[in-house]
Amino acid sequence: MGTILTCKDLIFTHRHSASGMQVGPISFKLEEGESFGIVGESGSGKTSLSHLLCRFIKPHQGQLYLQSRPYEDFSTKEFYQTIQYIDQHPHASFHPARSVYSSLMEVCDHFDQEATKAEKEKAIEAVLEAVHLNRQLVKQRPQFLSGGECQRAA
Repeated sequence: MGTILTCKDLIFTHRHSASGMQVGPISFKLEEGESFGIVGESGSGKTSLSHLLCRFIKPHQGQLYLQSRPYEDFSTKEFYQTIQYIDQHPHASFHPARSVYSSLMEVCDHFDQEATKAEKEKAIEAVLEAVHLNRQLVKQRPQFLSGGECQRAA
């Protein structure tokens, strides 16, 4: 088994908060096949940590490694082909006027994952099957899916 994610002495300080709240230092390793949860009180830094792990914000100190490579070594495209962030409000992941399916197709287009439309549709079908979502359901706009369905689509 290999190491998927390594966090070493990670620190982030909120400069815009009145108290200058600090997240960290945090250190952990996530091995292939493992999962972990982030638990804490409201305002304790759970969202900040998830934003650090997804490169939405930069740490003030410490190192992050994805598959033993420093985060900085990844291009934006390569990084986000490897990492996926699903917000606690999954409906926000989708454009409200477009079907969930069209949003999934846009991901395939953006990352050039499949060459033809038929191959893209086949890839989407496989993902939908893996998360137990009916293709007809995702032809709906996101507001017509339950929170759990929308989370699985995201």
